[in-house]
Amino acid sequence: MHYAGTLPFSAIDKPLTTEPVGRLRGTGAVYVADGAAFAYLPAKGLTGTLMANADRVGRFVVRSLD
Repeated sequence: MHYAGTLPFSAIDKPLTTEPVGRLRGTGAVYVADGAAFAYLPAKGLTGTLMANADRVGRFVVRSLD
């Protein structure tokens, strides 16, 4: 089980990180849209933030298909 930090967002090209748009580095079509992309967990619940991020990543993927 993971809540955050498994494949964190990073502006720097490092292995096992995701690009700011959610794409797993080194792949062409693997996107991370859950808490795994967050580098750490805040003290408060982040359910709304997770849902907003999933929506953001999903919208990017749809736009990239056009």
